[in-house]
Amino acid sequence: MSLEDLEKKIYGTRDISRKPRFEKDLKADKEVEDSEKGATPDSWERTEHDSYDEDSFFSKLSKRFLIIASSVVGIVILVVGYFVYQFFTVKEFSFDIIAPSEIRMGSPFDMRIVAHNNSPRVLKNTTLVFEIPEGAVIVGKPVGHTRENRILNDIGAGSVVEEEFKVMFIEGVKTKKKFNTIISYNPDTFGSARFEKSKDIDVVVTESVISLDVSLPEKVLSGDVFDVGLRYRNNADTELSNLELTVQYSKEFVFKSANPSPSKLNSFWELGSLLRGSEGEIKIKGSVLGKENTFFPMDIRISTTLMGEKYTVSAKHVDISIAASPLSLDVSMRGSSDGAFVKSGDRIHVVLHYKNMTDVALGNVVVRAQLIGELYDLGTLVTSGFFSSVNNTITWNVANTPFLRVLESNDEGTVSFDVSVRNDFIPKRLGDKNFVLKVRGEVESPTVPSYISAEKTIGLGNAEIKVGGGTLIDAQGFFRDAVSGIINGGSIPPRMNEHTQYTIHWIIKNSITDVVNIRVNAFLQAGVTWTGVVKSNVGSAPIYNPETQEIIWIIDRISAGRGFVNDPLEAIFQVEVIPSLLDVGRFKPIIGNTNLEARDSFTEAQIIVGDSSITTELGDDPTVDKGKGTVVK
Repeated sequence: MSLEDLEKKIYGTRDISRKPRFEKDLKADKEVEDSEKGATPDSWERTEHDSYDEDSFFSKLSKRFLIIASSVVGIVILVVGYFVYQFFTVKEFSFDIIAPSEIRMGSPFDMRIVAHNNSPRVLKNTTLVFEIPEGAVIVGKPVGHTRENRILNDIGAGSVVEEEFKVMFIEGVKTKKKFNTIISYNPDTFGSARFEKSKDIDVVVTESVISLDVSLPEKVLSGDVFDVGLRYRNNADTELSNLELTVQYSKEFVFKSANPSPSKLNSFWELGSLLRGSEGEIKIKGSVLGKENTFFPMDIRISTTLMGEKYTVSAKHVDISIAASPLSLDVSMRGSSDGAFVKSGDRIHVVLHYKNMTDVALGNVVVRAQLIGELYDLGTLVTSGFFSSVNNTITWNVANTPFLRVLESNDEGTVSFDVSVRNDFIPKRLGDKNFVLKVRGEVESPTVPSYISAEKTIGLGNAEIKVGGGTLIDAQGFFRDAVSGIINGGSIPPRMNEHTQYTIHWIIKNSITDVVNIRVNAFLQAGVTWTGVVKSNVGSAPIYNPETQEIIWIIDRISAGRGFVNDPLEAIFQVEVIPSLLDVGRFKPIIGNTNLEARDSFTEAQIIVGDSSITTELGDDPTVDKGKGTVVK
């Protein structure tokens, strides 16, 4: 069958030149058929804006987008490829950290970092950061210097660079310590891009090069003299030099002697050099004064000096425990106004209660009480004991307390005294504040039970009490008050139904403690109005509430010594008075009682003080003669 016959079979007898090879041809055929039927073809209804070929337009946009996207992707691939190339080009750069797996504390050792550039490229601007853990030092650097930076400059292709650090452990026996190294560089083919590699290594701290053993009694009695033995030994493979031993005592420790004697300060020994395997010993004799069942620390360190820096090579911490005393003493203090604190002029009652806790009788017992604190009024002391003003100590013994001749097993008793707090103390410095009164008690007997290794049997007890401060407020009234800068109008004496102005001053002084949350208030009386003229020498000033006729002054804090060491706090406000017929012949009330409330920041006590009301009598104004404040018609 010919091609022409095949087309006729498919398309029928229609003109085969119009066969729909494309979709638009099919659409054109449809328009011809519609026109033959009298229908309006769709293409005739298109406006001039629709005359272009939409498929062709969007096809062009798609092609442009594809071209741009392909270009961007290509650039990204090139950049990423370059860095991948660089990475694989320099991937043969590596470094090793060479160090012992374990080392003694106090033994310097070398830590080597060996860098290999096996790539065909130069590594530029190479830097190394060496980080050491806590408890390690770089010899020659101060303790606390934990990061060392070094510049390696350029590392050529195929080159090997080595850096060395001398390191030592100064603490951390039987622990594992981690060291970290970071090397960064620029490949020579791409600007400022930097690469870095990091690696770490663990080193175990075994023991110290110098062993240090401390021997002392498991428990000691307060005041009992005991021995502390310090034995040290060189465990290193070499001689150690420039060695020093230092003991840090607690403040309660009383040094008696030592063998060998200290080089200085009862706590420092120059040991010098110590041969391999050799050892030494120091014996310290002393005592501790403190309450039973308490602990007091003692720190011992052996150090050496390397490259100008002092480092610890061995250390030991021990606690001294005070056993319960066979002769107990309890001291109590109580003030007359409040048990928690006392105030100026208060009476203090002190009781010392002692008891024999042993199974033997204790003879010739002596009880002492030392008064510590400058606010004691020692002239008011009342006691049955003997008082020494040299050291402010009261002593009770057989001479004044016969019961103390023999204190049988489990016997107990008390002694006491009374003393007042000074009421004449005036702060002279801003630091004169927060005073505490203390009593340091002691009971002793020359009798010592057989199971105690001591020169005498001693018991200790202490007590203390805080001294609260005092805040004062003074309310004053004036007619002539040029000093304040406020001019008052009216007449003296005040007249019925006529206006007269007055200034009221509130003056606050504070003694030996800081006070907070201060509130001062007073009420205007009948016929008195607030003029609004007010001033203050602090950040806040009084305000007036016309509904309640109340004047309120709020202050956040007043320091101790204010008004004694420097100027007092002061607020001034003006009021106007119009006396009535009922006021004639008497002093006209201006303001009621002034009240101050505050909190003592040292004792946490509430403070409530005040001053009396103010009338036209104006007792604080020297320019107003007596009786001239009486209201007249």
